[in-house]
This record gives sequence, C-alpha cells and structure tokens, in this order.
Amino acid sequence: MKYRSGFVSNSSSCSFVLLGFKVDNNINTRIEILKNLAPEEWDKFMKEYCPEYYNGTENDKRGCSQEFIYEVLEDKFKEDLTIADDGETGYDKEDGKMVIGLEVARSYENTFDDDIINLNDFTSPLLNKMKKVINENDIEHEFVLLTGTKMC
Repeated sequence: MKYRSGFVSNSSSCSFVLLGFKVDNNINTRIEILKNLAPEEWDKFMKEYCPEYYNGTENDKRGCSQEFIYEVLEDKFKEDLTIADDGETGYDKEDGKMVIGLEVARSYENTFDDDIINLNDFTSPLLNKMKKVINENDIEHEFVLLTGTKMC
C-alpha cells in the first residue's frame, strides 16, 4: 500500500496577485463598470437580451439578474480582467465588496517564481480606462493589491 505525506488536495487551487479596485459588490456597480468599459457591446447586449431593462420599462428588472450581468462582464473581459468577489475567486471577506482588476502573478506551485513588478512603471490601458470609469461615475473605491488563493 502507498502512503502519501505532505500537502494533499482534491481541488485545483492557485495563488495569485491582483492589482485593481475594491468597489461595492452590487448590481449597480457592475452595470456602471460594464456599460462604460464597453458601451457598444453593452447597448447591443441589452437591446437583445434585456429590452425591458434597457428601455427602463420594467421596475423589478428580473430578466437581468446580478448573475446574468456578471456572466456578461466576465465573458467580455475574461482574458484581461479578474473579478474577485467570493471565496472561490480569492476574496472571502464578507464586507459587501469585490476587487476587479488585473492578475499580475499566479502560481500553481507552492511558490511564485522570483519576479519584480515595478508599479511606478506599470501601465495598462484597461486599468487606466477602468480608473476613468470609476472616477467619472463617482464609484467609491480603493486602489488595492490583493493576494490570496482561489479555485483555478
């Protein structure tokens, strides 16, 4: 019989470093970010899938749940943007917040490779656009560096 010692896990997890904005985790914040980061795609999507919401004729807006909007946001920016909003995505605090930004490092091993990221020289068009959207829409935020473990 073989015995295994040390760290054993049946789940696939990884460590990460995320540079981004800590904002309220609610549907209004998600909508403001999505529609202002990609206004053309937002209009096309809303007209096709949520016309009552788009036209403002449906009070409860049931057709566009938070989960549905999240899927659209995630799908549109999944190659560029990371959203940490629960324990599985690396943000397990119960403060009603989420962190949305760029994953600058990830490790599937026990350690990260040695690397230095100079934040003074760090620029990203998407991060700059997100900062502009957040500021123009008066979204309360903190610019943060989030580290943790998530499902990968």
